[in-house]
Amino acid sequence: PTTDSTAALKAQAEQYLLQAAQGHATSTGQTVRAVQQLAVTTRTYLQQPTTQQPVPPPLAVARNGRQYASGTTTVLVTADADAAQMQKDLAYSQRLEDVLPSLQITVPEIVRISYLTAVTIRTYPNMAPNDPPPDWTPPQELAYVASLPDQNPSRALVWTPIHPSIDQSERLISAVAPVYNATTFLGTVSVDVSLDRLASYLNRLIVDQTGFAFLITDTGELVAVTEDGQGGLVDELLAVDSQLMLANLNAGRSSVVTVSVRGRGYVLAYAPISGINWGLGVASPLDEITARTNDTATRIATITTQSLGFGVGLAIIAVIMFGFGMALVLRRQFVQPLTALISGTNRIAAGELQPITIASRNELGQLATSFNSMTAALKVARQETQSKEEARELAMQHLGEAVTHLEYSLAEKQALFQLLRDVSSPVIPVLKGVLVMPLIGSLDGERMEQATSVVLPRVERERAQTVLVDITGVPVMDSQAAHGLVAMIKAIQLLGAQVVLVGVAPEVAQMLTALDIDLRSIHTSADLRTAIEQLTHARRYSM
Repeated sequence: PTTDSTAALKAQAEQYLLQAAQGHATSTGQTVRAVQQLAVTTRTYLQQPTTQQPVPPPLAVARNGRQYASGTTTVLVTADADAAQMQKDLAYSQRLEDVLPSLQITVPEIVRISYLTAVTIRTYPNMAPNDPPPDWTPPQELAYVASLPDQNPSRALVWTPIHPSIDQSERLISAVAPVYNATTFLGTVSVDVSLDRLASYLNRLIVDQTGFAFLITDTGELVAVTEDGQGGLVDELLAVDSQLMLANLNAGRSSVVTVSVRGRGYVLAYAPISGINWGLGVASPLDEITARTNDTATRIATITTQSLGFGVGLAIIAVIMFGFGMALVLRRQFVQPLTALISGTNRIAAGELQPITIASRNELGQLATSFNSMTAALKVARQETQSKEEARELAMQHLGEAVTHLEYSLAEKQALFQLLRDVSSPVIPVLKGVLVMPLIGSLDGERMEQATSVVLPRVERERAQTVLVDITGVPVMDSQAAHGLVAMIKAIQLLGAQVVLVGVAPEVAQMLTALDIDLRSIHTSADLRTAIEQLTHARRYSM
């Protein structure tokens, strides 16, 4: 019976350790997935087109010479930053000013969310401009390096190795999502997770005095352990069966084994953490698990021997009178409680976490109390895991609501953006065979492509003979827009229509003449009224 009780106690400990490792690994995996979702959501929000013209914040200069801006987020700029590129990066990330705070609070393990480019960083929570080292630049961050096209050609979300925070105050891992404009790499979204917060629950997994819990990476690197000084012991323990453990973890399998380190046996349970391929392990010395059972077995044997000797002496005098009574006493004091203890440990090993009821206060009663303490610890661990999972589910629900709200806002902005694009390049018939396309505001290559796609079908459908392209409302255009304008004019001419460029501003005229473009086939007019009058006069004259 004692051997059965020891085996049952070991089986219960193995089950407890494995369940604790699996439960907290699952909870940590939920945190990992929430962090990944935040990184992807922030990147998607940044990459969506917008009709707004964000204004970069005004920059101040700190005592160390670093340029910065501090509002809801903090902006830091490298010392040798190109002014035009810096303004472009800050304007692009300005939309994150009000978004980052609402995203960061959804997962408590997150300590910072940032958007990094080659010359700037926008980050939340705020930091002082003197917090980073004097020679610090965004490209030094592992998050930025892991997102570069040569390091991440698939543009996928990735996790960095363990690295220090920007101010060197704590160890982190970061989920990073590279941000692109078509094929151009712009920067990266980095969501930093504190290892201390991620591993804060490890102490709650310890059952025995010298037991411990730990986190390891997919390569076997020790991330966190519950007690200082146990790192060496963990390394030795992992070295005994590390290849099989890492293979199981990388394959997503949990396991529990018994290993011997420094002449002492340990029950080791481990489980994989999904999303980052790390592992969570819990170890407990085998001798501490079975100590009370062995001690009680020795005491029971001694007491039984003494009782039997006493019974034999009495039997000489009155075997029949006292023999039956002694058997009842032994059964009540030892056999029945021990049977109840074995039955209770078997039920606990099967997952029924009910306390063992033994009324006696001897060694068997103390052993039952020890079992009941371990059962209570397992119940608490289950409740904590359940509470944490419920909190994660609530956080994921809040995150889902935030993502839904962002997606709805993005859909509205896209619809508005498309509407503005449609009305920004109207084609208006003013005379038979004459179309007018007024262009207003700043022009770029993308808008010229859109205007071309609108006007060419109208020219073909209405068999237009003349198209008046009115750029009176265009104060200036870049070289890409100028080439796009000339390409549109030539395409219209290929369809058999004449093009009159109306309202050319001096700045636009200088741009067109500086581009070495053949303008001899392009007719011009000072304003739209004059162009229409010339067309009307020409028609009358031809009649």
